[in-house]
Amino acid sequence: MDSDNVSTLLLDHTWPLIDTKGQGFIYAKDFPLLLSKMQEVLNRGKPTHKQVSLISKTGHEITRKFANDQEFFKVYKDDFKVLFDGLIGMSFKAAVDSCTDDGTLEKLRGTLSWQSAGHVDESLISGETILERQKPLPDQSNKENRRDITGEAVPPDAKEPAANPGNPRDSLLGSPASIRRVRNLQVDVESLKEEVLFRDEIIREKDRELLDLTKKVSDYKDKYEFLEREFQFYKDHAETKAVGNSPDTTKHDFIIAELRRKIEEQTGMISQMKAQMPSESDAPFRGAMESTQTKIVPLHVILKALGLCIVFLLSSYLVISVVRLMADSAGELSSVATRGVHLEWWEKSSLLSKMRWFFTDAFDELGGNALYNEGMNDNYDKVFGIRSGNK
Repeated sequence: MDSDNVSTLLLDHTWPLIDTKGQGFIYAKDFPLLLSKMQEVLNRGKPTHKQVSLISKTGHEITRKFANDQEFFKVYKDDFKVLFDGLIGMSFKAAVDSCTDDGTLEKLRGTLSWQSAGHVDESLISGETILERQKPLPDQSNKENRRDITGEAVPPDAKEPAANPGNPRDSLLGSPASIRRVRNLQVDVESLKEEVLFRDEIIREKDRELLDLTKKVSDYKDKYEFLEREFQFYKDHAETKAVGNSPDTTKHDFIIAELRRKIEEQTGMISQMKAQMPSESDAPFRGAMESTQTKIVPLHVILKALGLCIVFLLSSYLVISVVRLMADSAGELSSVATRGVHLEWWEKSSLLSKMRWFFTDAFDELGGNALYNEGMNDNYDKVFGIRSGNK
């Protein structure tokens, strides 16, 4: 189904829900209601998180302002799309396309075909319309509720009593003068109806002219502002004109300045549209960022911690250097007693050797491992002169 045809069918489907009398127009105060009915049709059967909006929040504000400022402005069905484009800045077809997919088009096609068969969707009809339909017809109610003077009910098929010539009221209603007066009133009513229709048509034409003039005024206003900016640019450039600048360079500078202004305007519009977009999916990320920001450590605390770390590292380096020097000196003193025996550097210092074996025994006890490294045992036996055969 063509998308343009879908937008037309959507308008045909929802317009009678507002224009219940079939006048061919609605008042501007009902314009937002018509858009809400269209949105209900587009979102029918969709879950809450997948529902779409026919217009943006800015569009809703514009239509509400239009409805409040010009409550009794007549919006004709033929002019709806033009008015929609003028208010929202987007064609009605494009707005419907942005809210529909293949599944929505199928549902909408089924709904419209069901309506064309003579059915009416009661879910979209207002309560006042339903109550008005439920009211009994005047003739039927009169026949059902007619009672005679004695209070007994009169059968529905009973005929009206004949006019009594002696009754002044009956004689007045049945007189030729009263009949002529009634006919004259009917003729006057018909002529007034035709005059009202003629004036409505004139108002409709004037409304169209007003819309066209409003667009022209907007275009002329934009052109005037452009010329004003160009004049001001050349004026400022003439005051600060450098030697050797050609007219082409000046023209290019103005074009660049104008492009920058356009980019700034579009950036501002994009920022506003981003602010109006639903940000439910960004809520967890925002919450995490806020919680992270609340847990950030102040800068002076970080600097103090870094200073302490540097002092600790320097102290550790000095201690290790001193210990190694002590180990080297102890190794040189014991080299005579242990001539011919290769020892590790840490084994040459009694302090480091004790610390190493202390932590080794502690880890072996915690881990429940009773086995020792064979290489380490051999070195230990060599240092202390223990032989496997003397155990």
